[in-house]
Amino acid sequence: MTNQLIINSLSAYIDEIEKFPSSEFLYRGEAKEYRERTSSALRQYKGTFYDTKEYPFSIMLDDFYREVTPVLSNVEHENFIAFAQHYGIPTPLIDVTKSPLVALYFACQNETEENGYVYLFEDNYIDITKIIQKYPNQNVLEELFVNNEKDFLSLLPVLEKYYKTNKTDFDTNLSNLLKDYHHYFSETIWIGYT
Repeated sequence: MTNQLIINSLSAYIDEIEKFPSSEFLYRGEAKEYRERTSSALRQYKGTFYDTKEYPFSIMLDDFYREVTPVLSNVEHENFIAFAQHYGIPTPLIDVTKSPLVALYFACQNETEENGYVYLFEDNYIDITKIIQKYPNQNVLEELFVNNEKDFLSLLPVLEKYYKTNKTDFDTNLSNLLKDYHHYFSETIWIGYT
């Protein structure tokens, strides 16, 4: 169940947000209301406005990677997915922040009089930043579950801890991850058994 508060001033926002410490929550600001939080990579994209041919995010990401890799700093290369998202390339990331004021800034970016939205998420997610950095231009799920057993095994203690502290969320999130993975990526990988 989602609770919604309507806030009309910065002081009221600050008063309300102080009830949700950034040590326990993540925030996301959106300039208008969307039905769901979905990364740009998983939204339907058809190139230009008049183009009907689909252009998968992985191709866009590969093209961008080949184009900019020679001039990237080490930090930009290490954080390539975030770098690409900053330049408008669809990625599987969703922007969140530990700062409620940064989220408010993005919620207020609409040029019309439409309401902006700040969403709060309990910060009980598994941080896989180091793994994402290790595979800057690859499908991390494919690398973990298909290609790289060592990295997957290194996640097991973290997954076990998450399971012990968040059993319901673990089951729900794992189920959603598997459904989304098969929906979005089942055509891009092939697993052979002999």
